[in-house]
Amino acid sequence: GLEVFPNPSDGNFNIVYNINELTNFSISITNVIGEKVYQENYHDYIGEINLNIALKSQSSSIYFLKIVDGSYTQTKKIIIK
Repeated sequence: GLEVFPNPSDGNFNIVYNINELTNFSISITNVIGEKVYQENYHDYIGEINLNIALKSQSSSIYFLKIVDGSYTQTKKIIIK
């Protein structure tokens, strides 16, 4: 499962993601016009990942967080207020 909190936030987001098999995955965040504002790749990972992502330099808006884990993709809308 994927959890993102607080949402909306001031630009600091906590992400919790559980991975059941050894895998490579990526986390990206794009703005509403599709520009990447964050990208991180992870290799040979298994278990729970806890991240704090600081996007305070980004303007107040809607963004899209996307996790690509093998052939599985999950997207969540996040809001910076």
